Amino acid sequence: MLAATLLLGIMAAFLVATAATWPGALAAARAAETRVPVIAYVHTGIWWATLINTAGIALLLFTRRWWNLPLPPIPPAEISAPLRRGRLKRTTMVFFLLAAVGLGAAFRLPRIDVGFSADEEDSLRHHLLGRYQQRDDGEVRFRQATWTDTFFKNHQLNNHVLFSVLARSVLEGWQELGPDREGRFAEFPTRIPCLLAGLGAIFLVGWFLHSLGYSMAGAGAAFLLAMHPWHIRYSAESRGYSLNICFVLLTLHLLHRALTRGQWRYWTGFALAQCALLYSYAGSIYVPLLLNAFTLLALLFRLRGKDPYPAGVQIRRLLVANALSAMLFLQFMAPSLPQIQEVLAERRGSVTLGPRYLTNMGAYLAAGMPWFPTDPESPLHHSAVTDGAKFFVGILVPLAMLGGAWRLARASGFHAAYAGTLLFCAPLGLLHAFVSDNRLHLWYLIFALPGVAILASLGVTGLAASARSPASYRRRARRILILFLAIFWFQTRPQRIVIMHHPKEPLQEVIAMVYGETDPFSPEGRAILTAGFYTDATIYDPWLYYTDTPGHLVTMMERALDEKKPLYLTYGHRALSEKHYPDLVALADNPDLFKPLHTFHGLEEPQFTHYLLKFTGTRDTLRSVADNPVATPRAVR
Repeated sequence: MLAATLLLGIMAAFLVATAATWPGALAAARAAETRVPVIAYVHTGIWWATLINTAGIALLLFTRRWWNLPLPPIPPAEISAPLRRGRLKRTTMVFFLLAAVGLGAAFRLPRIDVGFSADEEDSLRHHLLGRYQQRDDGEVRFRQATWTDTFFKNHQLNNHVLFSVLARSVLEGWQELGPDREGRFAEFPTRIPCLLAGLGAIFLVGWFLHSLGYSMAGAGAAFLLAMHPWHIRYSAESRGYSLNICFVLLTLHLLHRALTRGQWRYWTGFALAQCALLYSYAGSIYVPLLLNAFTLLALLFRLRGKDPYPAGVQIRRLLVANALSAMLFLQFMAPSLPQIQEVLAERRGSVTLGPRYLTNMGAYLAAGMPWFPTDPESPLHHSAVTDGAKFFVGILVPLAMLGGAWRLARASGFHAAYAGTLLFCAPLGLLHAFVSDNRLHLWYLIFALPGVAILASLGVTGLAASARSPASYRRRARRILILFLAIFWFQTRPQRIVIMHHPKEPLQEVIAMVYGETDPFSPEGRAILTAGFYTDATIYDPWLYYTDTPGHLVTMMERALDEKKPLYLTYGHRALSEKHYPDLVALADNPDLFKPLHTFHGLEEPQFTHYLLKFTGTRDTLRSVADNPVATPRAVR
């Protein structure tokens, strides 16, 4: 009470002290018709969020007698998890879950230092590290990202803020351990938070089911998540999705604890976990929306099973916990919300939510691979169709999930709330994207992945429900579960091997072939000229000139001849390159100018394949194609 009153006074004093400039900073910056600085979003967002939260805290203090009702004393035996036939001892369960975590680590560690993809590169340049910029004379300087950028910059809708804060902290610690690392980076420091969250999710998915009384299914869900190719990928990718999955599971677990134990410490933990869920990836809003809606319905209609606490007390605590989550999230994310709105207004209708998209989405969630071939020419490509996994992906896993949802829903209203959330969060996201015509890439719905592991494992172990004794049930469930996991292992093995050892985009590999043992960031790197278009390889090569006109590329070819230096050209996204830069593609395809050196295949789609060529032309061949005005290559963005 005293702390809340003190906080209220501090917030009110802040509002008064900054009222003259902060609330209108964004409007003033927009009126100036210049690029809006991040600090304008920060000032306006924080001020209005503080105003709203000040009113919210005051309201909670004023109504505390309504929502802070005491709980009746309940014997511990009445609030413990149900003793189902498959429930294992705590030590046995911990052993199985640690074994699953160890298996998950073995699959994820090989991927922790593979090269960055475009999204990771963008996050590194804008939020974690900074970027190299070239002046007109070709000199390179490093512009470091500020902590304001890390916390609040979201112009590209690419800042998973909680991940950015954790990853930057680890990266700066890595830089401090070695000399001359300013502006330098390695992949693995930024992926450590993702790796730890991924391993934590493997443990949590099993422990959540164990707390519900489904230990056998919990062990199966942990091993399934440990082997899942999609979870392997995002547990070792510098984005916030791995953290989000971990917090989805932690939110479920703490809500169940709060509902069955009732104490404020669990409700507060639920509020913090739910806020972290959204702070790690705001696109997972559908999970808390459904979870709270279904839980409220269970409380209102008394579908709670053996819950001994009064529904009115629980409803009040649920509402207050959600108010705390909303206030925390608003305070942290208010500067980003206008930026998100601006980006969403520009990105509409760019992804078609047709049958092919929906089928591929289901296959990625079920087995970490697409259903239809997306890049048949790539040796790294796998799909349910080409790998013969159609029955497993299209029938077995969906049926197991439906069976698991039915089994969970029959237990109690709270269990039904969990089942409904896990089953319908992805469809709700799809429906919202369809109605609002928003861009929805396949991985945007990865928050639904825990539901696959939980529901499928529950459905498979449910096949042993006809056993007459607990010992018979455990034997039968164990055999069925081992068979299911063995099939999953076999069907996903090719995709899992590819995910473990190959990047989504081979940017690092392209530059490594160009420079060999030479460090591109060193002065010796200037002995080689590099150019590119539709590529983010600039993150590995600060000297690379981004050539977006034929004149730029012609200038680079002339410079290579004048300075007697080798010139390498790289580009990706072949279809988009042909659409937006047809003249550049024509120059790259001219055998009198460039010799193809290597084609680097990426994962999932042809657009992630990158090409490397070497300039082999002469002044005569160059003169014959230099019809466009010669321009000085612009600085890399």
